[in-house]
Amino acid sequence: MKVGILLIVVAIVGLTVCLTGGGIYIAYSYNVRMGQYAQLADDASTAQKKLEHLNNYKEQVQKYIQRNDARYIFKKERLTRDTQILILDTLIQRLDEATKMQPDTMQYQQAMLQITGQEFDHVLAEINSIFNACWLRQSGLAIFALWFSWVLWVALFIGGCVSISENF
Repeated sequence: MKVGILLIVVAIVGLTVCLTGGGIYIAYSYNVRMGQYAQLADDASTAQKKLEHLNNYKEQVQKYIQRNDARYIFKKERLTRDTQILILDTLIQRLDEATKMQPDTMQYQQAMLQITGQEFDHVLAEINSIFNACWLRQSGLAIFALWFSWVLWVALFIGGCVSISENF
């Protein structure tokens, strides 16, 4: 009975640490290296600062993310790093155009309203999530966590079987 319970406890603790710890680490490392620049661009008030942070974001993504695909299966062109960088370039271009306008004009205000309200809310969040998925896939920790979780599920099953058989 002690062996079965021990296997069950080890499997449950291992699954918790493996799946949550790995996910937390990947999300943290992405945000420290790249994601913070997208958040800073979203938080900035002026077109110049938004543009500066988006350029930093693009540089960091190109520096750290080498994998192009965000998915293992069900791949789509839209879900690739290169396609998202092209989309990010169009957003950078729009901000660059806005920086050339006078901040006290209606044209600038309208451009910033459209960029911030429509494009940042929709596009930047999507770009960020796809880059995050590319980072997760590239890290190798995802494969390890999935493989190790299967080992722990088997240990949990065996522990349960041993525990039940020892009671009979």
